[in-house]
Amino acid sequence: MKILIADDDGVARAMLDGALKSWDYETAVAADGDDAWRLMEGEEAPRMALLDWLMPGLNGMEICRKLKESRASSPPYLILVTARGGKENVVAGLDAGANDYLVKPIDMDELRARIRVGQRYLEMQDTLARRMTEVSELNRKLEQRVRERTSELESANRELEAFGYSVSHDLHAPLRHIAGFGEMLAEQFGDVLGDEGMALLGKICAAGRHMTHLIDDLLELSIVSREEMECREIDVTGLCHGIARDLAESEPGRDATFRIAPELVAWGDRRLVRIVLQNLLGNAWKYTSRKERAIIEVGVVDCCGEVAYYVRDDGAGFEMDHADRLFAAFQRLHSSSEFPGTGIGLATVQRIVSRHGGRVWAKGSRGNGATFYFTLPRG
Repeated sequence: MKILIADDDGVARAMLDGALKSWDYETAVAADGDDAWRLMEGEEAPRMALLDWLMPGLNGMEICRKLKESRASSPPYLILVTARGGKENVVAGLDAGANDYLVKPIDMDELRARIRVGQRYLEMQDTLARRMTEVSELNRKLEQRVRERTSELESANRELEAFGYSVSHDLHAPLRHIAGFGEMLAEQFGDVLGDEGMALLGKICAAGRHMTHLIDDLLELSIVSREEMECREIDVTGLCHGIARDLAESEPGRDATFRIAPELVAWGDRRLVRIVLQNLLGNAWKYTSRKERAIIEVGVVDCCGEVAYYVRDDGAGFEMDHADRLFAAFQRLHSSSEFPGTGIGLATVQRIVSRHGGRVWAKGSRGNGATFYFTLPRG
């Protein structure tokens, strides 16, 4: 390690130079502060410097201040050497940027010990710098890998969605043929098939209708994941009233009351938010179908500082132990014989809400209804 000796006293320079070389240190010497500063800015700058407080040109304090202000990435370890003792001078030297302080006349054992402390400090600094460089390189590589994997995942998702759309679209034609031929069989050969044959044919047609609904839901899930969004202010109350009216007209004999909060507004893609509300209100309508008098509510609550919209019903409900399955495709907590469905509606809700930057969750208990919450970003 190279140590700079900067002192205008030639005897002191020679004494320090001899001692450092006897301890196997490489040295550089300067008779004034300006020469010392040039050496510290050179290509082979010393890692440590013994700076006399008072010397021609820049004094030791001024060199310490200049190095401190330069914010060098690997500054030398500075030991300020002076005949000025006392606490105030020591504090002034350290405040100026010195790492250590020695009072003349110098005790050589003390000097050697302080140099060793400085060496350990520099070694720790070097180790830290290497670790920081390694961490930066690891971060750079990790970010590059994340970018590459993200690009691969996005590409795979696009291909998967396109495949799903294509398959779902292409399945419609053969299903229409099955439905059409089933109707022809029932009309033209009903007598031949008999009651048992007609019952089996009815099951075939019902399975075909279920498959059609499933494909339609898959197509919708694919579409809501791909199409561009046009966000603007949405009249949520108006949308809910329209959906509620359609549901009531679909089963006019039911005794169901909709309680929709007034002046609900949101920011998002109107068509996609309508799909969310259709699915949530449709589920509430379906799962209250066995109640004599059903109540379905729509409103908002404050949830940790953000507005959460909710759809609440007093229907069949669900066990909270299974709440994590609600928003996965094809996952159903009730059998098809209890309540018909494809198990894709809530997955569609979750996909749409996530695309808007929101979140969706549910609370409920079996036999006591359910409440579904979702958030949307503020415009």
